[in-house]
Amino acid sequence: ESPRVTLLRKQRRTPLAMSDGTIPTDVLYASHQVVTDKCAEKFEAYATCKADDDDPEACIPQADESLACVGNTIAGLDKSCRDELAAAAKCVAENGVESKECREALATLRQCSKQ
Repeated sequence: ESPRVTLLRKQRRTPLAMSDGTIPTDVLYASHQVVTDKCAEKFEAYATCKADDDDPEACIPQADESLACVGNTIAGLDKSCRDELAAAAKCVAENGVESKECREALATLRQCSKQ
């Protein structure tokens, strides 16, 4: 793992993060709609860079911005929508992200993120 990724993980540590600063898979899955909404421009810039340049290092700035956006978005959810994020993550862990049982919890999280 690059030092840059490790640093970004340490900067984004939240109560829902694991002790090494990584974000649990169920939290990532639960927050994916919100992250996609808030980070779309960063993801598009990275994808465009990768499509236009074969040099793996050329797109590091865009990758860093995308990673920072994900971390900041989840940290914001953890701060402003902690209960909703925890409920959605628990549902996803127990049922899967595509599960009908989680639709309400995921919608509630998404709604909270817009406030």
